[in-house]
Amino acid sequence: GTDTTVTTSAYDARDLVKSTTTAQLNNVYIALQASPIGTSLTNTTYWALIVDAVTAAQAATNAAASATTASGHKDTATTKASEASASATKSENYAVKVDGAVPSTTDYSSKAWAVGGTGVTDTAGAGAAKQWAVDQTADGVDGTEFSAKEYAIGVQQSVGSAKQWAIGGGGSFATNTPVAGGVYSAKYYAEQAAASADSFDDVYLGAKSSDPTQDNDGDALNAGDLYYNTTSTTLRVYNGSAWEDAVVSTSGFATAGFSIAMSIAL
Repeated sequence: GTDTTVTTSAYDARDLVKSTTTAQLNNVYIALQASPIGTSLTNTTYWALIVDAVTAAQAATNAAASATTASGHKDTATTKASEASASATKSENYAVKVDGAVPSTTDYSSKAWAVGGTGVTDTAGAGAAKQWAVDQTADGVDGTEFSAKEYAIGVQQSVGSAKQWAIGGGGSFATNTPVAGGVYSAKYYAEQAAASADSFDDVYLGAKSSDPTQDNDGDALNAGDLYYNTTSTTLRVYNGSAWEDAVVSTSGFATAGFSIAMSIAL
């Protein structure tokens, strides 16, 4: 039957004991053996000791489980920290590394492509953005092509820069120096055209109402100079000392038929 000397809390303790593991009960046994009360325990005290021992045992088990879980979280955190560190290093390499490719790749950093770096600067098929913009060295950007600045105002490439084609070839951009292949600048040909026009302008003085005493530049007349006299409607030529008609307009002449009729009549 039921032991009437055992309290309700003792029954609760019995249920608690039933739910414990073997290892926990061993801990209770050890605790009781170490009790200074010995074998003179009352039922209430006895079960109270069991409750305390089991509670402590369960707390220890829970603490151990928590420690194991914490250890697992620590390992996970350590792994994630290592992965984060590796990712940070890789990101830094992709951003600023200029002494070669990013490790374990054939890629170069943003900075290397922007301002230069090993494997980018002066490399066939490569070259940094800064090089392509302003480099003016004799070997070009990638050993073949030159920068935008060089093609605009430089003197290194054999095809001639925009500035050379505009005003003159060579390092001094001289008008009378060929730019490439014996061809001169636009300025050179403009000057040649202007000189030709001025030369023609010095010979044919244009339309005037009377004989001029100087050419269009204010210089002395030369034999062979021409002008059109709008008063007499004749083309006149300078013979070296005076003007004389070179061509006379025939608009006022009689027709050939009228001339023949008049000859017969006379």
